[in-house]
Amino acid sequence: MITALLTLFLFPFSSSHPADRETPVYKQTIQDTAQLSRQYEPFLAMSEADLLKLVPPQGGFYFSGSPVTTRGAQENNLGWELSLGDRVKCVYTGTLLPNSDYPENGHIDVRTPTGKTQRFHYYQDPGGKKYWFEARRWFDQRVMMESVAYNMARLYRAGPGQYKEYGRRAALILKRFAEVYPDYIITYDYPGREKVFIDDAAYKKAAENIDYYFIELTKWSWWGYHDLSSSLVLAYDQLRGTEVLSAPDRQLIEGFFDSMIAFTDPYEKVPITNVHPSMWTKKVIAGNVLNKPELLKVAFTGLDRILAEQFTYDGLYMESTVSYHDQTVRGLRSVLTWAFPGLTKEELTEKIRTEYPDLFRAMQGNAAYRLPDGRYAAINDTHWTDRQAEPITRSEPRLMPAAGHAVLGFGTGDRQFQAHLSYPAWHGHNHYGSLGILLFAHGKEMVSDIGYTHTRARAWTMTTAAHNTVVVDGKSQRHYSASPRAGLGDLLLHNTEHPDFQVAEARADEVYPGLTNDYRRTLISVQANTGTCYVVDLFHVTGGKQHDWILHGSADERQTLDVSGPKASGLPFAPLKSMLPAGTPFEVLQEQGQYELIWKDYWAYGHFRQVEAAPASGLVRSAFRYTSNPRLGLQSWIPLGKKHMIYKVQSWSVREADEDQGILDNFLRSGLIIRSEGAKSRFVAVHVPFNGTPGITGVRDLSGEDSLLILRIDHRTGSDYIVYQHKEKRRTVEIAGLKVPLHGQVSLIRKRASGARLLSIEKQEAPLLGFSAGSLIADGTLQAKAGQTAIVRHADGHTTAFLIDSVSRRNGKTTLFTRQPVPFRAGKDKSIKMETFPFLDLKGPHSITVDTAVLTPLSTRSRP
Repeated sequence: MITALLTLFLFPFSSSHPADRETPVYKQTIQDTAQLSRQYEPFLAMSEADLLKLVPPQGGFYFSGSPVTTRGAQENNLGWELSLGDRVKCVYTGTLLPNSDYPENGHIDVRTPTGKTQRFHYYQDPGGKKYWFEARRWFDQRVMMESVAYNMARLYRAGPGQYKEYGRRAALILKRFAEVYPDYIITYDYPGREKVFIDDAAYKKAAENIDYYFIELTKWSWWGYHDLSSSLVLAYDQLRGTEVLSAPDRQLIEGFFDSMIAFTDPYEKVPITNVHPSMWTKKVIAGNVLNKPELLKVAFTGLDRILAEQFTYDGLYMESTVSYHDQTVRGLRSVLTWAFPGLTKEELTEKIRTEYPDLFRAMQGNAAYRLPDGRYAAINDTHWTDRQAEPITRSEPRLMPAAGHAVLGFGTGDRQFQAHLSYPAWHGHNHYGSLGILLFAHGKEMVSDIGYTHTRARAWTMTTAAHNTVVVDGKSQRHYSASPRAGLGDLLLHNTEHPDFQVAEARADEVYPGLTNDYRRTLISVQANTGTCYVVDLFHVTGGKQHDWILHGSADERQTLDVSGPKASGLPFAPLKSMLPAGTPFEVLQEQGQYELIWKDYWAYGHFRQVEAAPASGLVRSAFRYTSNPRLGLQSWIPLGKKHMIYKVQSWSVREADEDQGILDNFLRSGLIIRSEGAKSRFVAVHVPFNGTPGITGVRDLSGEDSLLILRIDHRTGSDYIVYQHKEKRRTVEIAGLKVPLHGQVSLIRKRASGARLLSIEKQEAPLLGFSAGSLIADGTLQAKAGQTAIVRHADGHTTAFLIDSVSRRNGKTTLFTRQPVPFRAGKDKSIKMETFPFLDLKGPHSITVDTAVLTPLSTRSRP
């Protein structure tokens, strides 16, 4: 494929020297040349000497911090612009630096690669911390001058006669960068750590033992992926072959680009990450402009590798984080966009669909995570500010069976409802919140994950206690990278074919290695009537001695939390100084990092503030209400058997601080914790979003045994009964005067004045006989249909799931044609090898189960 693509693309550019070809390769369109020329007129007004002084002698430091504030994040609170001259400005206080209070009172002399001496000035505070004002200015100057060269070159190409001086000055900037680059020093620039200057010998030694962090040794930027300037290459593309550049000029500039390309070559040996596509895009641009087909080969090889090695079979990037999935997919599409500049957007999409089906599938990989407000579910390190191109107008059930994410959903417009259940693997940019939930209703996230932050809160946001799940013995879930599963859960039950009754169940036993042997959550969404919906939330956990069920409210807006006991009576809440056990040390976070604290027992609990505690048993009711509109919120009915402890807490909201760690303490969100003591717990909650008066009027637990849960849920139009069997068993039970045949694990009984009916999710199972790239073959007859879910169960208890597209039955066999490709290869002893990420070995024998919704009318004479 690579050879064919290169031949197809490079044929028009096969001449011996780029100057002999049609130029530019990338033709630019400027909507308003007059406006662009006015923007860059200040650079025409300068003398040439002053203009070229703006090309910095070094690449500079991005992370440099401000000594006058603790606000912001990642030591990135300084900025520079042309009007500031040789000073920088604190973006939070407006203070210009250096000044008499913060002078550049220190310096270090460093030998450059050509043997010269480069002096770096800094301010050192009384505690010994260094602040690199000058180097931060150099960084911003370098970024600015790349843009100046590029846009002046574009103007020149748009009108060589009218904008000749722009072109000449763009050429001067290019040549100046080419002159100073040989003296650029390799540095290590990372927030919260000392700067390091690397000589060539140390760099070559580091290159012999490349790991992921090698990418942070750079000359040009703060990350090696960006150390080839595509802006300057594109500027050269506009100027090459024109009167503003002589043959010696071209030789000098192309030598400069060759040096940048050579410097980035070792980064191809770094384990592939989500940022590699941005580097491949730069190489494609350089390859086309400089007539270097080998650079396109590098990019296409990388593109093929990342698609084959780092995407799940349902099309999600391996990190199970929407932001990094989107970044990776955009980067891969960018590689092809710049590789084939003659294609229209539509032609490129068709090319991807036919020649890169894995990338085409990945382009739809974020669909399951879309929220109705235009954002994404902030699972793991997803940026909560990321926006969809076109917000959805209808919510529907979604499943990412390989990535580990299920969505129960319905409704249109502002009446959309979603319940998310997440059980992904941990392969980078992950949080330790498996089996966490998110609820969206009435236009808002009512139960939130925080998502990604670069503030000092980062380690806290990654802990299990910061998520809506269950914490065992005060510990965060653990990551053992030796396992290719790395925390990946298993889908146990999934049926969404009925619009009013949707069920998903997942297990994640291995997130507490050696501690739990049952860690399982079930979500059951029900539309009781027009305007009233609810979610039955079941969490089973066995193992350990203490289980904390945690529900955090909105991460976007302030809420109040009210909690009452049986008959709406108040609970005897009393202030509690801390949720930390007596004698447990607590280390306060200072900067992003300190990740080792995540796994210190109870450390996460030190972040809970304004704690109130009360004992409770029987029915507990809670309500998160928005302070801006108390009629809007989430009610939860929580039936408790034995005595539990209830905690109302506050913790960092983070999102509201908008990446400003200096004001984290100003923004807290409410949370509810229910603690159960003992080795085995079952938590039951009925969550009811409301806008006005909540639609549920009562909840009763009618269960008579641990293996059978029966909930009565009363609302304005009647009563619903939710029945859950720990293990599916055929039996008959009497509920509300009805003899109810239970044939499935989850059932809904709807009792109305007009009668009663039973809706059960019943499981069918058959041995897995075989498979192909797009189908599963069952030995026997399965009454399956399109839209249902086929769950392949393996001998070790793990599962692999697929959505069904169509079904064929013939000769006693059932073939399920799947929406996702089946990435199986037969191994020895009935084992299966998964040929997509994470390349699991699945032990046999294997069976297929399909969950089906069965509707049965009920009467007092019903029999099994």
